[in-house]
Amino acid sequence: MSRRTLASVLLLWAAVAAAPATAQDGAAEARLAGRLVVDTVASAALEGNILGDPVRQQVVVYLPPDYDRAPTRRYPSVYLLPPFDGSASTWTRAWPALFGPRPGVAFIDSVMAAGEVPPMIVVMPNGRNRYHGSFFFNSPISGNWEDFLTIEIVRHIDQTYRTLPAAESRGVAGHSMGG
Repeated sequence: MSRRTLASVLLLWAAVAAAPATAQDGAAEARLAGRLVVDTVASAALEGNILGDPVRQQVVVYLPPDYDRAPTRRYPSVYLLPPFDGSASTWTRAWPALFGPRPGVAFIDSVMAAGEVPPMIVVMPNGRNRYHGSFFFNSPISGNWEDFLTIEIVRHIDQTYRTLPAAESRGVAGHSMGG
């Protein structure tokens, strides 16, 4: 996936979610960087997996620049899924093929600062298991990764962060296994 393709995916998704986000707050957006929160989600869906992968999984959450300054504002969310052998921190590292020498979060900051996408919460879950990739599907061997993602992580994010907790305000993007 090229940098332009990722920007297009975020832009397309943002266009769908922009109406609810705009309705929340029409104030001009700040041009400051967002921040990352490293979170952990305990998963009942991954309990008892034969691979022995942990039930506590890391999730990295990008909060937009004005998140702390606008305590009543709610945001659309996009779930950015990692590629094969990727983890929750894949997007936070420099990945030259997509972002050049900067981490992906610097790219997210730049498209928000340029007004190409509205402020949003970006959720980067882990997808890596003992075999290097869960492919986010339910399995009696590796555990119920689809349920972990679509039920448990979404519930946790909606309860912990100020999202717009409706399907029409959520998007998903990714690369390789996560695409």
